[in-house]
Amino acid sequence: MKGRIIVFSPHPDDETLGCGGAIAKRVREGYEVYIIFMTDGRHSHRPFSYPPPEELIVLRRKEALNASKVLGVPEENILFLDFEDLHLIYNIQKVRRSVEKILMQIKPSEVFIPHEKDKHPDHQITSLIVSYCIRKLSLNTKLYEYPIYYDTDKCISEDISAFLELKERAINAYRSQINILSLAQSRPVLSAQFLQKFKRREEIFVEKRSISVPKILFKLCYLFIYHRLFEKIKLLSKL
Repeated sequence: MKGRIIVFSPHPDDETLGCGGAIAKRVREGYEVYIIFMTDGRHSHRPFSYPPPEELIVLRRKEALNASKVLGVPEENILFLDFEDLHLIYNIQKVRRSVEKILMQIKPSEVFIPHEKDKHPDHQITSLIVSYCIRKLSLNTKLYEYPIYYDTDKCISEDISAFLELKERAINAYRSQINILSLAQSRPVLSAQFLQKFKRREEIFVEKRSISVPKILFKLCYLFIYHRLFEKIKLLSKL
């Protein structure tokens, strides 16, 4: 075994979209790959009111296991933390403790996280907390960000052409995200146009350099306050 790699995925599908090719490639090269799903993905269909959250939790977990199998990651290397979708911001201490425990047990040589500037709050929190834990634990780990919603030209690219077919099969395993499930749904959660940028012969990553703990804590506090205020404004607007 060459080493251990952890991919932290905010929701079931982010790992495949952002670095499915790299996952399959690392497995083929002899690395032991672990995938950590931070949330249960229950709110992906909230704009459509169907399927209900309790059904989506079960469905998306099954899809995550199928996609991971396609990429070559064994089920025993898959961990579901099961935090509620969209609620990582309200569980920072619990998330931190879970991530620290995982990092200490696995001691990875490489870690992949979503880009800190991705617009989704679960992506931002995952990125910051994992960065914080690696820094706090003084781990000698290479840290890479994979952008989902954020476009950047400050990146490195990895050739995944030999694994593109596997990646596309793994993407197709997430049927709830790429297909219309009911008449209540006007469009797929992930459009064909959006998916196209993840079906290329190379994946892009940003190597995350050292960042101070105080700076990370400041960003986490800012996000917490921002989202709490945003929720209060939404509630007031409904009065």
